Amino acid sequence: MAAVNLGTRNVAGFTSEVLVLGLPNETGDVVVLGVEREVPLGGRVY
Repeated sequence: MAAVNLGTRNVAGFTSEVLVLGLPNETGDVVVLGVEREVPLGGRVY
């Protein structure tokens, strides 16, 4: 899952236009968020 249209940011010397969303699991590894079923594109995330 990613957020777009947030503007351009400079991250570690690179231009970034996408924010990928993830959370750490119980061992500290990052798990990228995803959807469990089809949803319309452009919907609001709560």
